[in-house]
Amino acid sequence: MTNTMKLHTAARRYCIERGYFWRDEYSKVCDPDRNGKKNGYHYTDEAYDIFPRYNVLDAILIEVEKHNPEEFESLEYAKNELITTGLCAESSFTKPSNGQTVGKIIIDELKKGTYNHLPLSEMLPKLFELAEVKSKEFPEPRNNEVQEKAMNKEKYLFCKFISDLTEADLSVVEPMFYRRVISETESDMLRKELSIKWCEVGSYWYPLIECNREDIVAFTDDFFDEDQDIERLREILKRHGIYKIYQLREFDSSPEYELDTDAFYPFYTIDGEGYWCSNEMDWVIYASHENSITIAGTWLVDEVKLAWKDWKQRIWSKITY
Repeated sequence: MTNTMKLHTAARRYCIERGYFWRDEYSKVCDPDRNGKKNGYHYTDEAYDIFPRYNVLDAILIEVEKHNPEEFESLEYAKNELITTGLCAESSFTKPSNGQTVGKIIIDELKKGTYNHLPLSEMLPKLFELAEVKSKEFPEPRNNEVQEKAMNKEKYLFCKFISDLTEADLSVVEPMFYRRVISETESDMLRKELSIKWCEVGSYWYPLIECNREDIVAFTDDFFDEDQDIERLREILKRHGIYKIYQLREFDSSPEYELDTDAFYPFYTIDGEGYWCSNEMDWVIYASHENSITIAGTWLVDEVKLAWKDWKQRIWSKITY
């Protein structure tokens, strides 16, 4: 890997691992056994200091994974791009109603050149301090100050992490699985191709709507409930030369990916219904909210039937959910 690719990998790993950390911390706060009582729907300040952090990290990760690290011109350019990403990344869970984010304020200050004479390591904390002060001048501030500070702190720590990485640090960065957020244009093209090849692909698909084909079977989702079942399915795909897979989701707010076959996980999640396919378009996997997983494509259906001798017992029907 080049240093720019290692930097991009380090940024991804940082967001993923730190996101896991804060989710684990939040689960402890929500544990009723910890203090003997539940807090219902009311967030404590302790909670507000935790869950907004992983929301920010999720937003940053999505934007980081839109970048192609091979297109970065230099390590310095890559750092600047990723820091800008960290400043500007927002989601519906993080963006204030007035639209005045700390990142927007900092970008405006950078354009003014207020602290451009300082090295980045000194500039960042000053910019964040200034932005926090200025954000309070706007109408309709965020309801919870603890939440606001937690998110700003997490943005700052990400930017500092990127800024502080040296070439020595990058020399020990290990590769990660491939995953790239695809564009809206790519997503639209894939959906059109799937609809041409596999009946109309919308929010729902077979078995929730009809698709008159013989090379399509819907199973109960617990058919692939164990990790070894998913690994077996991945191995079938790789034996057919499929090492990259597209993942499309139901909700507009959910990221959609091109990712390694070893990283694909074909289940209904908080991101909604899902479709998985490859460039060849000769197979599809679909997971619905009705506890079904559809396998489509002659060769894939045949392979699944060979690999799971009890496949007939796992056929989906409406009484299975």
